[in-house]
Amino acid sequence: MEMQRIQAGMQVLAQQLVGLPDPGPDCWLVGGALRDTWLGRPIRDLDLVVPDPIDSVVKLLERHTGHQAFTVNQRFASSRIVTGGLEIDITPMHAADIRTDLLRRDYTVNAIAIPLRTVLSGTMTANDILSVPDSFRDLAGGWLRMISEENLQEDPLRLLRGFRLAAQLGLKPEPETLAAWKRNAALLDNSSGERQREELLRWFGLPRLETELIQLAADCGVLWQLFPALRDSVGCVQNHYHHLDVWQHTMMALGKLDELLQNFPDELMDYREEFISAMDSVPEGGASVLSLTRLSLLLHDVGKPATRREEEDGYVSFIGHQKTGVELVAGDFMRLRFSGAQQDFVKRMIHEHLRLGFYCANEPLPAKLIYRFIRSLGEASLPQLLHSLADCSAALGSDSEESLRRHISAARQIADNYVNDSAVARPPVLLDGNAIMRLLDIRPGPFIGRCKKAMLEATAEGLISTEHEAREFILELARTGRGGSD
Repeated sequence: MEMQRIQAGMQVLAQQLVGLPDPGPDCWLVGGALRDTWLGRPIRDLDLVVPDPIDSVVKLLERHTGHQAFTVNQRFASSRIVTGGLEIDITPMHAADIRTDLLRRDYTVNAIAIPLRTVLSGTMTANDILSVPDSFRDLAGGWLRMISEENLQEDPLRLLRGFRLAAQLGLKPEPETLAAWKRNAALLDNSSGERQREELLRWFGLPRLETELIQLAADCGVLWQLFPALRDSVGCVQNHYHHLDVWQHTMMALGKLDELLQNFPDELMDYREEFISAMDSVPEGGASVLSLTRLSLLLHDVGKPATRREEEDGYVSFIGHQKTGVELVAGDFMRLRFSGAQQDFVKRMIHEHLRLGFYCANEPLPAKLIYRFIRSLGEASLPQLLHSLADCSAALGSDSEESLRRHISAARQIADNYVNDSAVARPPVLLDGNAIMRLLDIRPGPFIGRCKKAMLEATAEGLISTEHEAREFILELARTGRGGSD
């Protein structure tokens, strides 16, 4: 049965690869593509193994695809070509033969190989497939099993990859593998920050994020290697707004985000398509907004332990924890080589995660607050609304039901203005900076920016709507010395 499933999948793959040149008899297709055909999953990447040197195969595929290869793993000398929705990785064989090479891989479900020539010819038989003993047994049983602990130690990124594979394929880590992850978690620092970031965001970008696996990553110590300050969240008792400690609340909030994405509140259904589109978008850097939003939710309260204060009457506060949280993870983002845009997005989400909660006490939401929210969050407005709703949904304190109602009501008002590109969301610029300088007869400086900020807010509120009114407004600001607020 296993071979029939593989054969059917290989026939589909052969059609997908029509025209791909044959690199020769020593080129092997290994790992993910074979695994995914057995599981009935779509194939998005090909892992090819050839005897060193790999240059001739890389150049052959570059000529065929018209795309340049780039290095993805210096240590293992792997090159990648991205073409037509496929990622093709070419790696030199790190053993005397393919059987030995398979024994050096990470997990049994990835230790499967077949000659690429056989796939391209469409003549595959069961005898053409090589694997380690447990590969198909573990696939059938739903287990993620390491081939050896030494293999994990050779490339510690395989520890983090294990969690992503378990989530992606619906596999359960078997006990010895779990124990090895825990013993070797500290070795993760030996892998490059860039590879750690890429693996983490691939995991967090999956359609569903199982919080049980995140908890497992914490229990094994792998998560604390990525974000050390997060460990202090465990056992950090909160105030009457919460029924869980900081870490438990964070886990619940992550689960609530997935629930929201699956079952939108009725009040937000009119904008469901726009919310989903925003979360599915992939800005420059290759990571989805969904993955970055989940990461920001994981880290949104990381500043609470450092800012926790308990008064004599027992009242607990976390004043400024959003700002402290950004400061605590800034070094982690640098170490993990997040792009500037990725850092800006996650930091903004952390820093602004209380804004909707502060605003929603106002019913209906004043135009100036809608404007301020959208001005502060920009393209992150819709993701931040979902982030805030998930956060609120996981805070089952004394006022939780009413608080969630207010959050949803405010979120609808903001989403309505953002999606419809209203004059509240994006008020017209009645006077630009040059016009303000001419009006006040002053040179460039921060006061110009404050004037423009205040003018836009007044326009959003409907207090001014013409150039004449804008001039009078600016002149009054100059007389009183007032400027924009947040």
